[in-house]
Amino acid sequence: MQKQYFELDPHGDVLLTLRRPDHLDFARSARRAERDILVATPEVDSNVHESVQSGKPTASMDDPNASDNVKKVQFLLSSRHLSLASPVFDAMLSGCWKESTVLDERPRKIARRENRDTSDSELQVRHEISATEWNTEALLLLMNIIHGRHRKLPDDLHPETLAHFGILVDYYKCHEITEIFARRWIHKNKFYLPTTYSSFTTLWIFISWVFSDAAIFEEMTEQGIKESQGPVNAMFLPLPPAVSDAIEEKRASSLQRIIRHVDKIREALIKGEVHRSCGDGCSTMLLGTLIKAMHEHGISESQLLNSRPCPSLMQIKQTLLGFRTPTWYNPSDYRQRSAGHSCSVKSLLEPGIDGILKNLKGLKLNDYRVQQEDEVPKV
Repeated sequence: MQKQYFELDPHGDVLLTLRRPDHLDFARSARRAERDILVATPEVDSNVHESVQSGKPTASMDDPNASDNVKKVQFLLSSRHLSLASPVFDAMLSGCWKESTVLDERPRKIARRENRDTSDSELQVRHEISATEWNTEALLLLMNIIHGRHRKLPDDLHPETLAHFGILVDYYKCHEITEIFARRWIHKNKFYLPTTYSSFTTLWIFISWVFSDAAIFEEMTEQGIKESQGPVNAMFLPLPPAVSDAIEEKRASSLQRIIRHVDKIREALIKGEVHRSCGDGCSTMLLGTLIKAMHEHGISESQLLNSRPCPSLMQIKQTLLGFRTPTWYNPSDYRQRSAGHSCSVKSLLEPGIDGILKNLKGLKLNDYRVQQEDEVPKV
């Protein structure tokens, strides 16, 4: 079995063993998410999601034939530092969690690394903690912060690593001790936020939720509302369902508003309530163009909401404003005999659609952020 060892405290009394490290992979989850939106009922990897929520092994970890090949990473840590930094670790070290083992009556001796300059050949470990599937780099970052080894921290973090770090901070409830470093890493990335919807949008929704960055949270959720092609796939991120549900609700309701606007224009054309000065020929031509184009592109509320993938709001706007109005001439108007009639479907639809999308904003962080357990309640 392959093994890595990190000594955060030379006199540590806690041995944390990370089994099946680096199993959670964003690239693989993003590819699965792209496949899922192509089918009516997305497949949910419940084992992986449950593992992230609980910190326990997935079902595949129970396979005895695979256990011998599993790589593990061990960390020698200080129980005092862990307890002060995290209420979750504090509970574990009190013997209340299945993931921990208290060895007060029979402390286990582990050999020191041979290259350490010390007279002690063995260390006594009084607590053993297990974890599964976490990202090794992110866990080492967290332990360096908790143990005051701040010079070992990088100046910048890739968004994927920052998201892995956020998973740990959210699970172990150690927001206060990590806050200053997370803010620095987020600031370094602020100028490289995704400008179009992708799996990185979801990463940043989660990162901004964990570390309470309201501006990024609103910007990224707005991107999700306007550009996602269906419900946001949280991958294996422990993003609250209320957040992803709210994004989908705003996306669906905005789509319905756009369709109602188009239907309103169609009814107005039928009743001759628009472009009256142009005569019946103009409204008839525009009405026929609109009905025919809507049928060709499947523009109806039921078709759009039930399709997979569903066009995003921005794609629907592009489609609607792309309806081509045939060039026609009004023989009674000498000014249009050479240029053709100037009215178009686009000119009718564009103001209302732009108004809907302009007023469509992202979610407010305070509406979805539950007070973290490691924070002092506000009076």
